[in-house]
Amino acid sequence: MKIKRIEIYGFGKWKDKSIDLEGKGFVAIIGDNETGKSTLRAFILFILFGLSPQKRQRYLPKQGGTLGGRLIVIIDNEDYAIERIHDRNQAEPICYNANGQLLSKDWLFKQLNGVTRALFDQIFNFDVLSLQTREQLTRDQLGQVLLSVGMTGSDRIYQAEKNLKQSIQTQFKPQGRKPQLNQMIASLADQADKVKQLEDDIPIYIQHQQLKRDYQKQVEQTEQELQYLTSSLVTLKEQQRLYPSLENYQLVSEQLKAYPDPFSFPEQGAVRFKQLKDGLQPLETEYEVTSQKIEDLKTDLHALQDKMTTSQIKQKINQILKQSQAYLEERTWIKQLKQQIDEYTEEINQRLNQLRLPITETELLNLPFSYGTGETWQHISERHVKLNEDMAILQQNLTQLKEENDEQSQDWKLLKDHMLTSFELETLKDEKDQLMDAITRSQSPLSKQQLDQLSNKQKRVQHIVAIFLILVAISPLIISFDWWWLSGIIILLGTTVLINNKRIDRHVFSMTQDWQDQHQNGINTYLERKKQIDHQLNDYYTYRDQFMLLEQAIKRNQTDQLKVSQQLDRVEQQLHMLNQSIDEQRSLFPLLKQLAPERWASLYDRLQTLIEWIEKRDQLRERKQNLITQQEKFEEKVKTDLAGMLDFQSYPFIDALEILKSISIEQQKLLQQQETLTERLTYQEETLKTLTAKMRPFQNEIKLLLEKAAVEDEEAFIVQAQAYEHWHQLKEKQTQFAQQIKLHLPEQQKEWLKIGDPPVSLSSIENEIIACQEKLETLNERLNRLRQQVADQQAILKQQEQSRQLVDVKHDYYYLKESFEWKAKQWLTYQVALKQIEKTKQQFQISYLPTVLEKASYYFSKVTAQNYQSLFFDDQEQRIHVLTATGVSYHLDELSQGTLDQLFISIRFAISEWLAIHATLPFLIDDGFVHFDQHRYQMIYQMIKELKDSHQIIFFTKSSDIFINKGLAKEDKYITL
Repeated sequence: MKIKRIEIYGFGKWKDKSIDLEGKGFVAIIGDNETGKSTLRAFILFILFGLSPQKRQRYLPKQGGTLGGRLIVIIDNEDYAIERIHDRNQAEPICYNANGQLLSKDWLFKQLNGVTRALFDQIFNFDVLSLQTREQLTRDQLGQVLLSVGMTGSDRIYQAEKNLKQSIQTQFKPQGRKPQLNQMIASLADQADKVKQLEDDIPIYIQHQQLKRDYQKQVEQTEQELQYLTSSLVTLKEQQRLYPSLENYQLVSEQLKAYPDPFSFPEQGAVRFKQLKDGLQPLETEYEVTSQKIEDLKTDLHALQDKMTTSQIKQKINQILKQSQAYLEERTWIKQLKQQIDEYTEEINQRLNQLRLPITETELLNLPFSYGTGETWQHISERHVKLNEDMAILQQNLTQLKEENDEQSQDWKLLKDHMLTSFELETLKDEKDQLMDAITRSQSPLSKQQLDQLSNKQKRVQHIVAIFLILVAISPLIISFDWWWLSGIIILLGTTVLINNKRIDRHVFSMTQDWQDQHQNGINTYLERKKQIDHQLNDYYTYRDQFMLLEQAIKRNQTDQLKVSQQLDRVEQQLHMLNQSIDEQRSLFPLLKQLAPERWASLYDRLQTLIEWIEKRDQLRERKQNLITQQEKFEEKVKTDLAGMLDFQSYPFIDALEILKSISIEQQKLLQQQETLTERLTYQEETLKTLTAKMRPFQNEIKLLLEKAAVEDEEAFIVQAQAYEHWHQLKEKQTQFAQQIKLHLPEQQKEWLKIGDPPVSLSSIENEIIACQEKLETLNERLNRLRQQVADQQAILKQQEQSRQLVDVKHDYYYLKESFEWKAKQWLTYQVALKQIEKTKQQFQISYLPTVLEKASYYFSKVTAQNYQSLFFDDQEQRIHVLTATGVSYHLDELSQGTLDQLFISIRFAISEWLAIHATLPFLIDDGFVHFDQHRYQMIYQMIKELKDSHQIIFFTKSSDIFINKGLAKEDKYITL
């Protein structure tokens, strides 16, 4: 499949855009960032594989319009159109051929050979980011990709396997209850028990039931016959109505019998024949001139060849000179290998001395290392350090907890001494309540009020007495002044009384003051005692809270001690088990007895490094010896092949090689002259071939016209053309009558239109209509009679309904038994199918994976300039490895990003070449080679040049400079957005 043209109705930033790719093998689409290259790539993927409704929202046209478009693709030199529109038929593909005819719905799926979007992305669609993934590089993953391609679809084989396993599990399990077959076995046992319980024989009931079924079957058959006759009657009446058109059709068909069908004659044959003759004549003249030039050049070329040495000698010299370069390089390599071997030997001796262990190289290589030895030593070393640290920490924690427990116990005893007994506590509370009552009574305002009332009363009496005495003392003076002495006596008596009352008041005040002082002293005594009691209670509550907290802390401490003790026991057990492992390793590796386990981890790495150095040194020794052997063989071969040409005893072998170079240069000059003549001869021959090719279409077309017309000369051709025109007119009339009849005849009656059948008479159609109507009347009578017989049998069965239970039970039993047998056969079929799928998967991966790896190795070696020779899988690690030209193996983590990209591209190209036998799909590459240097760029484009014949390659890039001098053909397509 190659894309010829892209037509975008609307997709992202693109609208009403058409891009012509012309079906070229290599197409470069060039544009800066944000010019729509990624959107164009997404559009191609959308047309080929579709998008979900959510993802299509992202590409709705920014300027309005319909999302969709189509691709014009070339398949087997024919043009096809693939169209998708967002809001039409759920964006399903609609495909057309070159004539605009609609193709089937699964046509695109077949052309893609079942390749899904996920599988396409794994092989054909990538950019620089997708190259950096490391998926699909295990044996199973690559095998799955190949199986997906070969089995037509990435999901079908795995989905079938999954469905088979699920069906097998849901149908039967040896000890299951829910699977269908298990349930049916239980139901069969229950039904068998019911049949045994109801085994009374009722043959009469069964006989009537069978009669009823027979009558019902006859009713169904009669109804079907009645329906068929009714349809036939309708058809016959339609034939009766269309009989005039049928007669015309038969008449034209009789006339066509005079001509062959189909009539083989080319369209516009006479005109085309004359045009071909006129175009052929100048080409024949030029053909004769070119043939004479070729003869002259061949004569000059034979004369030059006589001066040249034989091709066998020339081939030997060139082969020896070509091999001499490797010979000289091998001499340099031998010196380098010797130096490397000495360096490795010195380094190995230094490292053995640094180990300070009594072990030799041989003993080191014979140590029983296994796959997990390093991890075991690492685990023992780390575990030993950790367990000792854990034990020290746990012992320290346990000691600290015990010291804290002793301090808490002492504090608990001190607090317990300060605690009150329950009796003392209740006594203090009672005393406090009594003091509160006394203080409340003492502070009552009743006594103070009485004293104030008494004092006020005293003052009022004194004021009244003083006023009275003043009035009495004044009254004698008012009567007569002679009574002044009486006023004086009265004033004296009043003064005496007032003075006496004052003294009494002072006495009463002094008594009141003394009483108040005594009362206040009593209240202060109560308050002081209450304060003491409150202080004692507050101290009690404080001590009680501290006591309770201390008790909880002691319990937690004891719990923590128990946990730490248990942890300490577990650590001691683990340390004991670890010591056993240490003893086992020391028994296997005696050199470990001199080292503490903490040093084992670093020792293993140093030993492995030393072993690798020894193995590398031995490999270098072997390679050096092989090179020396190869040089000796080469010298012996050269002396044998050129024994008669050079005297190898007179000068050194290196000088002999220089003499051969001089001979080769001289012959090369003669060869260049020969190539010049050969090129001229080739050009003339190519010209002759071109003329032959130009003449061939005219000759073939003339021959084809005569063959199609089945004639020998032009006159017969013209006569045949006139006959063809008459046949064509009759054929159009026949088609016109046939279309009129087909519009009104059902499918089963269209055989009337077959040319050559005898015509049908109108009377025979009318007779068939009458016969059909008579049969319909007979069938209706028979149907009514059968329905009555069914009703009679139904009435008899109702009378014997009590015996029906056994029949139903037996019916259910045998029906269930038949279902069980069918299900069991189906389950066995699934088992066989599952085994066959597993066998097919295994065989498929074994057969094709090596082929793909071999091709990927070829591409990888080519793109890396022979630095890496091959790819292979490590069976233990289940990872892909690469082998360098020097025999060193690397896994993926040890390769640079550029080399990784080249590896992934090589695998993709290898899979695509293998896939070409199934489907030739286009590559979509978006600047996938940015990590490559100039040389590897050149190699990649050479690979593209080979690959573009089988797969179209569409390359999206932002710069056109990368295509300069890359070996691509001028006829490739370059498009700038």
